[in-house]
Amino acid sequence: MKLEINYTKVSIKFFDKHKDIKDKFITNIGKFISGESVDIKALKGIEEPKLYRMRVGKFRVVFWINDKGELVIINVINADSRGGIYKGV
Repeated sequence: MKLEINYTKVSIKFFDKHKDIKDKFITNIGKFISGESVDIKALKGIEEPKLYRMRVGKFRVVFWINDKGELVIINVINADSRGGIYKGV
């Protein structure tokens, strides 16, 4: 199974400042895809596309998954501190 991760401009800016969080996010996505337990929850109130949030320390990463069988595409929408992440989602 191949994995592709796409980032918005906002998330690229965040990850440029927090490279350690990006590394942990990528590691956790790999664990999640392989079926391991990771702190990921579906966001309520948004049906299409189904949004998820991953907790990485005191930060949150919001993303959605497009599973096309052999190719799984992760689209990262935003990443920020716990208090500011949900504004504008």
